[in-house]
Parts: sequence; C-alpha cells; structure tokens
Amino acid sequence: MGKRLSKKYYYFPAAILFCSFSVIFFAYLFRNTLAIFAIEQYAKEQHIRVECLVFDINSNLDINVKKACIDLPDMEVLFNNVHFQRAQNRLTVGRINVTHKLAQSDSQPSPTEITSVDLSNWSLPSTLPLLRIDHLTVNSPLLARPLTLTINQPTNNSIQLEGDINGLLALHHQQGEQNARIIFDANWSLQNAVSYVKSDDPRLQSLTPLLTQKQLVDARIVSHIEFNGAQVTSRHQLSTGIDYSFDDCALHTKVRGSVGIAASLLTKELKIDLKAVDITASVGQSCYAPLANSSYTLASQFIVAAAEPIIINSESALIPSVNISSPVGFSASLTQLRIQFPTAETPLATAGEIALNTHQGVALASNIVSEVQPAKTISLLSSQSNDSTLAITLAGRINTTGNDWSLHGLTGKFTGNKLTAYGLTARDSSVFINGDISSNKGLSLKLDVKGEALTYRLTDLADETSQSVKGKQANKVITVKGVDSNILLSGETFNNLTFSAQNNLSQVKFDNVLVNKVTNQLSGHILQQKQLALTGDSKLTGMALNLENSEYFTLAKINVSHTLETNLQTNTAHSRHDFEVENTLKFSLVQTQNIVTLTMAQQALSGLQPAISRFIPALVVQNGSLGLNGEYQVDKGIFTGNFILDNGSLIYQEFNANGLSTEGQISFDSAGLQLDKTTLNIASAETGVPIEDIKMDYYIKDNVAKIEHITGKVLGGRFRLNELWLDKRDQQARITVTDLDLAQVVALQQQAGINVTGSVGGILPMFVRAGKFHIDGGRLKSQGPGTLKIDGNPAFDSIAAQQSELNFLKDLKFEQLSSEVKLDSDGLLLLDFSILGQNPNQQQAVNFNYHHEENILTLLRSLRLTDSVQNQIEKKIKKGGEK
Repeated sequence: MGKRLSKKYYYFPAAILFCSFSVIFFAYLFRNTLAIFAIEQYAKEQHIRVECLVFDINSNLDINVKKACIDLPDMEVLFNNVHFQRAQNRLTVGRINVTHKLAQSDSQPSPTEITSVDLSNWSLPSTLPLLRIDHLTVNSPLLARPLTLTINQPTNNSIQLEGDINGLLALHHQQGEQNARIIFDANWSLQNAVSYVKSDDPRLQSLTPLLTQKQLVDARIVSHIEFNGAQVTSRHQLSTGIDYSFDDCALHTKVRGSVGIAASLLTKELKIDLKAVDITASVGQSCYAPLANSSYTLASQFIVAAAEPIIINSESALIPSVNISSPVGFSASLTQLRIQFPTAETPLATAGEIALNTHQGVALASNIVSEVQPAKTISLLSSQSNDSTLAITLAGRINTTGNDWSLHGLTGKFTGNKLTAYGLTARDSSVFINGDISSNKGLSLKLDVKGEALTYRLTDLADETSQSVKGKQANKVITVKGVDSNILLSGETFNNLTFSAQNNLSQVKFDNVLVNKVTNQLSGHILQQKQLALTGDSKLTGMALNLENSEYFTLAKINVSHTLETNLQTNTAHSRHDFEVENTLKFSLVQTQNIVTLTMAQQALSGLQPAISRFIPALVVQNGSLGLNGEYQVDKGIFTGNFILDNGSLIYQEFNANGLSTEGQISFDSAGLQLDKTTLNIASAETGVPIEDIKMDYYIKDNVAKIEHITGKVLGGRFRLNELWLDKRDQQARITVTDLDLAQVVALQQQAGINVTGSVGGILPMFVRAGKFHIDGGRLKSQGPGTLKIDGNPAFDSIAAQQSELNFLKDLKFEQLSSEVKLDSDGLLLLDFSILGQNPNQQQAVNFNYHHEENILTLLRSLRLTDSVQNQIEKKIKKGGEK
C-alpha cells in the first residue's frame, strides 16, 4: 500500500513537467506565430500588424531575429539580422528599412497644439540593452532621396548618429536640477539638408536665391540643440559667405560666428541671437558708379551686428537693435522695429525707429524715431580732408501696412562744414526739414536751406572734343557769400506735386561780375515724377562789372521773369527768361535743349543813362536805339548773333558825337569775342574841331579790336587813317589829309585881321608806343596857290614894327606853303613853316620860314569850352524867348 502511494506521488510532478515541457516545446515550435499574435494584440490600438517574423532563441537566451516585417498605418518597417546578446546586454540590428506611406490626410495636416513636456521623470532603465543599428534606411515620398544612417548607443542615455546625419543625441540629468534635458549635437550643411527636399517643393522655390549661393550651402554648420521640455535652445557655429548683385552693383557678405535660437513652447516665441556673429558686407566699386567723380572716399565695407535677440511669435517679429558700421566712420542702428505678420484680414505691417550716427569723417545720417531726439549722425562718405563733415539728423515715425508706408512728423537737419562735391564747395551749410511723407497720401515737406561761402567750379558742358572750351570753363568759378532758401513741396500723390521756393543769395560773383543780392521766387508742378513746370521771377540788385584799371560798370536793378518746362522721360527741356534792365532795356532768353536764343528788340539807349552815369559820369547818351539777337549752343560753348545800333548820339565832357549807326555779326567761342568786319558811321563829331561824315571799318578777333579805313571831313577837307589796333601793342599808322581849308585852320587861332585862302594836304605818320601816340616826320604842303592878308592884327603889327620885312606878309600871294609836323605824346605841336610867294603891291618876292609851337590839346580844349559856353548862352536865350 505504501509503495503504491509513493508511485502516485511522483506521477503528478512528472505530469506537470511533461506538460510544461510540451508547452515550451510547442511554444518554441510555434514561436513566430505566437510572437506575431502577442505583438498585434498588445499594439492593437496603434493598428500595428506584423507581416513576417523569423527569430530564434539559443540556450543562453540570446535572441536572433533573422527577419521582421511590421506594418504601421503610415509606414512599413523591415528588420534584418537583429541580435540580442543577454550576457552583454546589447541589441545589434544589421539592417532596418523604413518606408513612409503618404496618407490622404498628410497633404493637409490638421494643426496640433504644441505643449510643454515634463522631462523630470524621463530616464531609460539601466537594464535596457545598448543598441546598435548598422544600416538604417528611410524612404518617403516627401524625400528626394533615401536617408541612410548608422545608429550606436554609447551609453544608456545617448545615441550616436552617423551617415547622412552626424550627431549625438543624449538625455541629461544635471545634478541639482529637477528637469532633464535632451541634447543633440550635429554637424551638417544646407546642401546636405536640401538634397532631401524635392525640387518641385514650393518651399524650396522661395529659397532659390539663397540655395544658388554655393559658398553658403556648402558651409559646414556645427549645431548644439537642447530641449528641456518647455524650450528648445540651440547654437549654430558657421563660417560662410553670400554674394548678391542687382544691376551692376555687387555685394559680398561674410558671416562667421555662432547663431543662437531659442523656441519657447509656453510663450510660443522664437528668439534669434546674433550677438556672437560677425557679419561683414563688401560693396563693389560698381555700386558707386554714379559717384565716380566724387572727391570723397566711399565706404566699401560694412559691419552688421545685433546686440539683442530678434523675437518672433505667431503674430509679429521684433528687432530690438541692429548696428551697421564701416571703417570710414559710418555707423547706423535699427531699433524697436516691429513687423506684424499678415492675416486673412490684415496685410503685412511694420513700425519702428531707425537711428544712424557717427562723429567723424563726412557724415550722412538719419534718426527716425517716434519723438524728436538729440541729433545723431552717420558717415557714408569720408573726406580726403580731416576737417570736412556732413551731419544729417532726421526724426519721425515710420509705418508700413502692406504696400502702403508713411513717415509722419518728419523733422531733420543737414549740417555741413567745408564740403566739396560735384564742383560745389561750402564752408558752412544747413538744411532744415519738416513734414510728412506717405505712399497713399502724398507728401508735405518744408525745407529751409542756408549756406555760407559757397564756391561752384563750372564743369565742362562742351563736347569732349572741344578741349579748349573745357580748359577755359574748368578754371571759372561762381562764389556766393550766403544762401537762404525756403522750399515747399506738397501733393496728395507723388504723381502731382506742387513746388514753391523763395531764394535769397548775397554777393554772387562770377568772373568779373558781382551781384550784391539775388532774390528769386519759383512755383509750379511736378507731374508723374517726370514733368516739371515752373514759373517765377528774380531780382538782381547792385550788379557790378569789374573792368580794367579798377573801374566798375554798375547796374542798380535787373528784373527777370521765368517759365520752365522739362520732361525727364523724353529728355526735353524748354525755358524762357525775360529781362528788364534798369526798368528800361528789355531782352529775353529762350532755352530749348542745348540751344539758348537771345532776343532784344531795337530800343532806346537813353534808359541806360543812370547806369552809364554811375560808370562814366561825364558820358551822356541822348539818342539812339540798340537791337541784339543771337543763339548760344550750350554743348559747344559757342554764341553767334547780330546787332544793330541806329542814330546814336552821345556827349562826353566837351566831346559829342551824333548819328552813330552800325550793324554786324558777332560770336563768342573758346577763343573769346569775335566780330565780323563791318562799318561804323558817325554823322558828326565835335572835338573842338568839327568832324563830319566819319566812316570806319572795324572787327574783333579773339577779343582784340581793330579799325581800318577811317575817313571823314575836317576843316573843309578830308582825312584818312589806314588802320589802328585797339589794344596796347606798339604800332605805326598813317594819317592822310587832303584839301584842308587854310582859312578854317587859321580860324582855330581866333586871331582878328588874318585872312588866308588856299588848301593844304599831306601825310602824318603816327606811332603808338607804350599806350601813347605821337606824330613824327609829318609834312603838309599847299595844294595850289593861295593868299595871305593881315590887316588890323595888333599882335602882328607890334612885331612888324620891330621887323619891317614882316610887312611883306600883309598882302602875299604864295605859290607854295609847306610845314614839317611833329606832335608829342603830351600834345605839344611843332610846326616848321616855309612860304614862297610875292607881295603884289611891292613887287617883292617873299621866302618866309617860321617855327611855331603850341599845345594842341590845350587849344582844342579851349575851343571846346568856348563852344560849350556859347551853346549854353544860346540855349538860355532861346528859352527866355520862348517864355
């Protein structure tokens, strides 16, 4: 009985063992099917299906998965050669192929709310095996090419990535910190990242300008990324360059340093920190092509730096501060610029403050803020002279909404010292600006311009082939002591602007012309930003022309009215300027393109008498009219025209001339004033000796005048002067006289009782030396017989009483009368007479020689004074009779 019970006792454990062995045997035998069933049941909610699974377990409980196929809703995963080594606690995967399936909902993914993640409890069990994946391939319709990686787990909390992505992903728990951090360090390039994006991706199309920059896309970027559950922070170390060009202007930008990016899941803000980034922009010389002739050193390199992070959220971006500087002194800062992102209801909008400053070189500055702030300046140009400066300060509020922009409350000041640009130099200058500018409401600007000690060097307007004109104009300057201008520019649109200006200039000097004051008013319209139409007037007060010997020709007032029309699109210009000199003389200048036409209708010269009296007090213009017409070619620097002087009459001291008439062709070119040969007629002239019917030919060559063939009637005969240059050269001329009436010659002496008949003629050589003329070697002789009768002349009778032979001259018929003539430069006339004849009453032959000296200038002056007194007496007598 006992033995039977003991046998039954061992049957039960054996049965259990057998069953267990059977379960294990069949479980091992059907391991793949059971594993598939278990996985699918466990991951049923994730819709995971196992399509294939082939694995084995050895006696050491090491698991070898030869093949596993897992199907997820959006991807398929194929595992090959997976080995789990229990003793080493290591999991090695030979190959994993991941194929992403693009679901219908992927084309328009629904937005998801991103929230913070609590990483405080994040940690991997220390018993988890260390993972290594030798070959991971990811295929997706969203990728241009497969992504291949090798994954290794050096520690329980880190993963090393190699292949198309190189980096280290780690979970860190800092001692003393409650939360953990996920850290990812990577080494990558834009070229590598973009290579996975399909070329037809619209996101890639928008980045085409950047992706064509080879230096940028090939640059290696070293990134350090941290995630603490609430914020992603990263730093990206890079060194690259960007080239950009528009038209002929080339820009090259170098970027080197560390870019910091912080994205908060709580505030939904993104911060970009550029403080540790050096950005240098180089500007090509072609960008300054319009300023090629500037005398200043232009900035060719700019440094860009951001001291504070850029803040971006879902609605806007805020740029607290960006600084721009250059080695030549340029410095600018952009502060508090807010960019409002567009929505379905509102367009893109910006508002902010711009400040630019410098304290050296030639400055070009702007300070655009919500309120007027202390002046800040910047420098874009650097003068070759250390003491030349230009500072510009602006204040205002800038706003943009979509394509609309505005600058309200604009105030500014431009100040310069010893500036030189485009031939203009100003010792001190300033411009004050006030107004508003808006893209949809136009503008309203007021400018107050002041300047002192301005000098403008004329640039050559002539054709490049006109080298002589170029040289002469280049040496001429216009100087202005002071400028004060008020300019108003307004309009509801930029295509229809109203312009007005009031200008005051003091002491304007050009060459030998000085204008004490110029007052100018202009007003008009600017249409389509291309057409300009202006009208206005100017007043020139106190004009003086500096002549030789420190003499001045002055005009009290010149009034000018202006009309101007120009079209930038057709490159045409037309203007008209009507002048009125001393409220009398009128002429006009009409300019069309490069042609300026001068028109002065024939008008009385007497209106210029006040100006003439200021210049030559003794000169009086009584009658006469002057007309002038011409054309000036601006591009060639040539003036051509014609003039006419009719019936002129003038008095100078005791001299007078009447009936002056002439006309001719004149021109002005690089060589000076030119006048074609023409004729001057003078009906009569009184020099003490009446002269009539004067004619002469004259011309001007290169500013030098010459008269020829001067003829006229004097003392009953005629005279002729062959030629005379009207400059300071030494020269010789010849005066020929014929048929001079001896009776009129003797009458000049105003001696009573002396009567002479007959005529004389001869040649008088005239010499000009050092600006003074004299006659030497002249000879006069009678032209036929004549008579001399002296009766009742006290002076002669007194001399004849002592020398009785002189009585033969009281009644003399001469056959020949001649005289040597010499006239000194001081007016002393020396005559050596020789008379051959016979006294008919005494039948006595006479041979008489006589030497006579007299200052002819004194004689003529006395005769003119006598005539002047006689004329005044006759006028008074005539007036008394009229009364």
